[in-house]
Amino acid sequence: MVKDRLVHKFGGEIASTSKYLKKSAEIIKDNSEYANVAVISALRGVTKSLAEKCNYFSKGGSESEIDSYIQELRQMHYNKINYPEEQEIIEENLGGKLEELKRHLYSIYDLNHTDSLITDKIIVSGENLSSEIFGGYFSKKGIEPEIFTGREIGIITNNNYGDADIDWKLTAGNIEKYLRPLLEDGITPIITGFDGKTPEGKTTTLGRSGSDTTACVIGCDINAKEINLYKTTEGVTSADPKIVGGKARTIPFMNYHEAMETGEITHYKGVEYAREREIPITVRSILNPEIKTIINGNKNTKKGIKLITCEPGCYLIKIDDPKMAEEVGALGAMSTSMGHYGINLELARDGFNHLIFVPDSNTTEESINLVRKKLEAEYGKIIISPKVSILRAIGNIGFDSHISYIFNKTLEDNTLPEEALIGSYPAKDSWGLEGMVPDSKSEDIVRKLHKNLIE
Repeated sequence: MVKDRLVHKFGGEIASTSKYLKKSAEIIKDNSEYANVAVISALRGVTKSLAEKCNYFSKGGSESEIDSYIQELRQMHYNKINYPEEQEIIEENLGGKLEELKRHLYSIYDLNHTDSLITDKIIVSGENLSSEIFGGYFSKKGIEPEIFTGREIGIITNNNYGDADIDWKLTAGNIEKYLRPLLEDGITPIITGFDGKTPEGKTTTLGRSGSDTTACVIGCDINAKEINLYKTTEGVTSADPKIVGGKARTIPFMNYHEAMETGEITHYKGVEYAREREIPITVRSILNPEIKTIINGNKNTKKGIKLITCEPGCYLIKIDDPKMAEEVGALGAMSTSMGHYGINLELARDGFNHLIFVPDSNTTEESINLVRKKLEAEYGKIIISPKVSILRAIGNIGFDSHISYIFNKTLEDNTLPEEALIGSYPAKDSWGLEGMVPDSKSEDIVRKLHKNLIE
């Protein structure tokens, strides 16, 4: 009998906490009537740390600092091993992967150089290490796991290192072919999220929320019944409970369009794959999986705003150049140009006599400084403001100008001095509004928006 298939994605917060790791194994065990695939992330903060160390050791540092960093990672992961009977084999496997990572860091230190290709090869180590921890917890529960990378199961991408796009034509069928015999034998594959490879076999990473994208791509290729994304929150909530407290409520249903607008539940790339193949995504609480938000293709949702999101710690880049602002295609060309400097944009807008860009919150100061030099050399007045938050109000808006008015009115007294984007105006099939405010005011404005549009 062929079993239905489920994909379960466990993120960095879950990988970093013993009680969540234990619960992840229980979830797989409780779904034994299905053929299960687990997709995992690195421990919280490890991917960012690896990227920073690549940059640091390519410019200086010392071999002793590399050794100390490897020991720090070793201890961080060893501390997650709670089962003595599994400890020896897990430590042995972790040790081999840590030694490989150390060789890569020594290499960039000796060469005094790194690039995006080398960095991608190093930062996937985070998932490689955490996969061993998940494997130990699964084995303890009587689950038979086998660990694979995204590269090994045939996820093919372009060569946009750091934020690669999956080539579906080259990927389609690879994952199903690789995983089918394992699933039929009752094995639970543990797949490292976040990585793929070029057609030439070079390691790539999938950018922001790459593990979620991996889970969605796998779910689509194996025709899963459901793609489960486990969070430490109670499904998708109407706002961050840390900001609005007990007023946050779990949203039972969303459609794909609403999910793509958020930028927080999962990256739009992953949702787009699921939408095209009509596979539901369910966002579940790790401690109580029955508390959930189901994301599917139903567009007939109730009018109004469902959730408010906030992404702090961004930069705002404003170019004052009337001629450029009027050029057809200038916005897209500049967006592409910024990508060459490792900048992934959250927003790009053209206004009267100016262009506005907002890179995502993972953008480094080094990348911003490189872009600043280029822009100042080529254009007129350039304004770059740090510590900017992107606020979004997501829901079925349609042509409801009243919702847009409330959103913009709430923001207008707290806009940036550069008179940047205040808010977006609704159009047909509109599912979100977005605007920018200083980080220092963002949480207060989230509370006001939640009160005015949801409560």
